Amino acid sequence: MSRETTIRQTHAALTLEALEALANKGLMRRAQKDLERGEVAGFETTEQGLVVTVSSHRVTLIEAGPAKATCTCPAPGVCQHIIAACLKLMQEPSEEPTGDAHAEWLALSNEQMIATYGLPVLRAAHELTLANAAQIERSTVLTVRFPSLNAEVMALPGAGLAGIIVHGLNEKKHTQLAAAAVLVVRRESGIVWQPPMTEANREIPVHRDEVLKAVIALLEEAIATGLARLSSGLIERFDALSISAQTAELHRLGLVLQRIATQATDWLQRRPHADLGLIFAEMATAYALAHAKPQLAAGVARESYIEVGGLDLLGVAAWPWRTPSGYEGLTLLFWDPANATWNTWSDARPRAFAGGFSAVARYTQPGPWEGAESPAQLARSRFRLMQAKRNRWGRLSSSAQSKALVTGATDLSTLPACDDWTKIDLKPSLGLKERDPRNAYQLLQPASWERQAFDPIAQSLVWHLLDAHGHVIEMHLAFDDLSKPAIERLEAMTDAELKHARLLCRCLQISGRIQAHPMALMRDGKVTSLYFADAKTVTTRQDIASPVTEAEEVDDLVPEEAVSTQTPVSQFVLACISALEWLAESGSRSRNAQVVARLEELAKQASTLGQIKLEVLLRSHTSTTQTLRLRWLLAVIQRASL
Repeated sequence: MSRETTIRQTHAALTLEALEALANKGLMRRAQKDLERGEVAGFETTEQGLVVTVSSHRVTLIEAGPAKATCTCPAPGVCQHIIAACLKLMQEPSEEPTGDAHAEWLALSNEQMIATYGLPVLRAAHELTLANAAQIERSTVLTVRFPSLNAEVMALPGAGLAGIIVHGLNEKKHTQLAAAAVLVVRRESGIVWQPPMTEANREIPVHRDEVLKAVIALLEEAIATGLARLSSGLIERFDALSISAQTAELHRLGLVLQRIATQATDWLQRRPHADLGLIFAEMATAYALAHAKPQLAAGVARESYIEVGGLDLLGVAAWPWRTPSGYEGLTLLFWDPANATWNTWSDARPRAFAGGFSAVARYTQPGPWEGAESPAQLARSRFRLMQAKRNRWGRLSSSAQSKALVTGATDLSTLPACDDWTKIDLKPSLGLKERDPRNAYQLLQPASWERQAFDPIAQSLVWHLLDAHGHVIEMHLAFDDLSKPAIERLEAMTDAELKHARLLCRCLQISGRIQAHPMALMRDGKVTSLYFADAKTVTTRQDIASPVTEAEEVDDLVPEEAVSTQTPVSQFVLACISALEWLAESGSRSRNAQVVARLEELAKQASTLGQIKLEVLLRSHTSTTQTLRLRWLLAVIQRASL
């Protein structure tokens, strides 16, 4: 095959989207006008490549594609003349490309990748792939998208690694992003590259093993004694170990231990939302993390925020929140139409902070970015956020470099809503894999609302939302001073107002049922805030310190209890969990005869269902170790059954 044919085939695979990603819409328009005016002459083959004159400038195209083309004009990078030459070549008849960028990437050796990018870039690219999900689209142009980074990578057949087109992020990050795309594609096909160990990788806190042993011993002691006998002394030990885990760089394990201490405190204080079953599930998670690979228990100490360029966002909702561990915060929810994903921004402080912080007051205070009057304005507006910084979970930074340009009111009439509850996919994580908190946000279109009076015993408002097929979702809103306006607003609404309304909510799987926590109502494309009046007054911002965390919501790691109750196996799993909770409450040392008999009965059922592993674990229930392991295994089976 001649060189000219190779170059023509490579450029024949180009698409308008790829050219626009390489340049911009303005250059595309000017290049198209050059082509229409006949400014692009015929092509000739030289030693340098395929050469064409465009508006008196010489453009040279080579096998690596337009990313490596050159032009004699003074403009840096890809200019309008290179784009015009590519458009001309795309119009001319040419043989279809015979190569396949996907196959070419798979054929690469590790040595070739290291020679092209270097180990430092590949290490950074490897970390980037672990922190950011990717979407792969195979066609003539191989495309790898990183929605959380607002970036995409495109490869033309025959162009090689040098011809990769990168769109998004700072130009200094383009090489790293290209390497990350190659690693993602290869990993999907089972070719996994791991960076070689360095001295820095090998360094771990010397007391990490001691912390893990102490965590395991404490969890086993709590289950052996019985959760119904939780004491303040035991809670203090969980609290102390959570701090020790953080110092040992076991950040994820430390957060779980802190949640156990907080939930156990709620139980001792007889708070309505306290649940021994949830504490037991958390303990099983902590036990699994303590036995897992160190990197799983380590997690991330602080999420990194990457500049992702400009984002066009739609303000959807705002709500105040408070955690049992003592944080209060305000969260805004935005829709990113270009990447079809949710984004959030949060401001939070410890409630004990001396300067004082009110999530309700923060709603009408200036910011969070220059150009925005207040969170109240952004919650109901469409705007462009320039120099945006975002982390892997779609949380936006309050960086002073970011600027907001408000362009009008939010119109969410085109935002798709779910009207069939069986299609709700909360995408639960399997095993110890972290879950994406954005999956919880759902826009529901109920066929009917079964309203109930406020429950003074449980201190909660609970309604049932039915779809057209009669499936039920429980809308649940616990009472406190922050949720009081939302409860009053919902109770004051008429049936006619609710009839065609859509509910924006956070959905969680709890004890096998979907529970929806309401945030806003939508009618005719407009949003009605539940927690705030549509305030336009901007108050003076309080003199308070910077956020303790960068938009971190502390409740994002609530355990998932997801299960379908329609199959014999799922019903059996729920029965096993119920029996184990009974055992955990009374204590594995108590040898409660009724619990023992129930577990023996379930072991026989497991044998009938072919669940041999479960049968073995159920018969070894006298071991505290097996009790915690079995509870964790059942949680995994729950999620896998969806």
